[in-house]
Amino acid sequence: MRILHFSDLHIGVENYGRIDPETGLSTRLGDFLDSLDQVVEFALNERVDLVLLAGDAYKGRDPTQTHQREFAKRLNRLSQASVTFTRLVGEDDRLFGSVSTKDISEALSDQGYDIARRKIVLENPLKALGVYEVPVKIHRDIIAIIKVWVVAD
Repeated sequence: MRILHFSDLHIGVENYGRIDPETGLSTRLGDFLDSLDQVVEFALNERVDLVLLAGDAYKGRDPTQTHQREFAKRLNRLSQASVTFTRLVGEDDRLFGSVSTKDISEALSDQGYDIARRKIVLENPLKALGVYEVPVKIHRDIIAIIKVWVVAD
């Protein structure tokens, strides 16, 4: 398992900054967000399994809506994992076969994620077209959600 650990972003510390005329935001906020962008890019490029932020994301306990929005936009990119399966369908869009935890594990592996099939929480194989949110146990207390698309061939 590949883990990326970082801490103490302190989004909202704006000492020694000035207002950027193009964005209307503090240049210091831009500095902090650029650093977070680098962390996100690294996590995506290196295909880490878990990103752990330990410490202060914000300057204080009451971040502005702007700070929350900018932070969430970047972290949202880390939770975009999805896999698509194309299957033959018969009448009423019923699948010939199904999509199992083994299929999902192999598809994630093709994307560079090493997830054992036993960590994919799927009560029954997927037997219908649609988009499914499938939980994946990354760790005992950490569950990620991936989107599984089952589309007609």
